[in-house]
Amino acid sequence: METNEITILGEAIKNEKRLFMLRELMLKKDLTWTEIVKLTDEHFDIRVNPNTISFHLKYLMDREIIKKVGNHYIFNDKMGLLLSTLVR
Repeated sequence: METNEITILGEAIKNEKRLFMLRELMLKKDLTWTEIVKLTDEHFDIRVNPNTISFHLKYLMDREIIKKVGNHYIFNDKMGLLLSTLVR
């Protein structure tokens, strides 16, 4: 494992909303933006500002942790494998 990738993941999971989104993506393999909004709203029991969700998804894509394929968000292969290894 590369130290830089672990640092990137560590920074990403510091935020509870990003951590929740990553956990849901890990469990469900892929989610649309609408599904992420719905799940996040239900989990936090509040209406999460859609701009907040977009910001966090962009944060994760900019760091190549997730990617968008069509309308679905999925893990980038390398980061998904690294994250699943770390949480075992």
